[in-house]
Amino acid sequence: MVHYKLIYFPLRARAEIARQIFAYAGKDYNEETITFEKWPALKNSTPFGQLPVLEVDGKPLGQSYAIARYLAKEFGIAGKNEIEEAEVDAIADQFKDYLNDVVPYLTALSGLKPGDVNQLRTDVFVPNFKKHFAFFENILSSNSSGFFVGNDLTWVDLLISQHVQDVLEKDLAVVEEFKKILAHRKKIQSLDRIKQHIARPGEIARQILAYAGQDFEDNRIPKEEWPAIKPTTPFGQLPLLEVDGKVLAQSHAIARYLARQFGINGKCAWEEAQVNSVADQFKDYLNEVRPYFMVKMGFAEGDADALAKDVFVPGFKKHYGFFANFLKSSGSGYLVGDSLTFVDLLIAQHTSDLLAANPALLDEFPQFKAHQEKVHSNANIKKWLETRPIYYPKNHDTIEVFYES
Repeated sequence: MVHYKLIYFPLRARAEIARQIFAYAGKDYNEETITFEKWPALKNSTPFGQLPVLEVDGKPLGQSYAIARYLAKEFGIAGKNEIEEAEVDAIADQFKDYLNDVVPYLTALSGLKPGDVNQLRTDVFVPNFKKHFAFFENILSSNSSGFFVGNDLTWVDLLISQHVQDVLEKDLAVVEEFKKILAHRKKIQSLDRIKQHIARPGEIARQILAYAGQDFEDNRIPKEEWPAIKPTTPFGQLPLLEVDGKVLAQSHAIARYLARQFGINGKCAWEEAQVNSVADQFKDYLNEVRPYFMVKMGFAEGDADALAKDVFVPGFKKHYGFFANFLKSSGSGYLVGDSLTFVDLLIAQHTSDLLAANPALLDEFPQFKAHQEKVHSNANIKKWLETRPIYYPKNHDTIEVFYES
């Protein structure tokens, strides 16, 4: 049996395509996360002084595209023949040219190098995105399968769809004119093994701790270990928060506790009550649309399209209409009062997930796009979102599903 180990920083970035290939192929692999503090001591031991590195039975392979091509060939998504494989390589190389063209903007946006982000967006990112994605749009238009090459998925479908999703989360306007590209992203990200996992109940607790600059231990429970652990939990479900050995259950109770500890639960008793009312209404919304998400994420059988029309969209519009009234009333850009509270984190994360899945959903509620951008622009939250671990459990082997389980 071949043993794979992927070595990278605690980021998606250049290792993400390899993770998605493993996920699509249903292959097990180990991932070693290298902290930025440890990197200088390890750098000289890598083939080219950079990450990611893939170890195959202990043998190292550098360069993210070489890794992707190798894995794609191993798992049958490099193209069905030599011509298709060459076409896939051509698109991948063109995409790499695009990334090289926009690197000044991307490095400034991520804070890796100084620069005027807005000016670089105008002068560098937008024109190059439009130039290169016009090529990709034409390729999709010439292929009726909905994939870039041939009649089946190849690794460039994963490569480009993930980038489009990343762009959509930050800059919807630049993608809107590329209808084939948007349809392609939706097609690829809806594949069972590639589905992006909507933020789990534990995520808001993580974001509160990140916002407060607090260190914490994040213990993810593999599915196979859950049956033995389940009877030891207060309500037979996750997430749990341990504080000096004491255990607290229920995601909203955890969020409220941490928000009080770190001063983001409202500035007075009345604000705290309003925050709690919004959080409880949000939970009502999740319960109302649960049938749709359970089918959409593959945890239950049903007609996802019919449930979207009959359950999700009406529920979403109703509840986001309520939340819009709070934004309007506060006038601060936050839901309650004039500063961030934990319900801003809660709803901004859900809005971000919806924008990534279907940007048109928010057309009726542009104020929530602005709200999400405001909340996620906080320095600590932005850092967490950019560096949080990304997990792709095989065949949905995850404990933290959309609701407590």
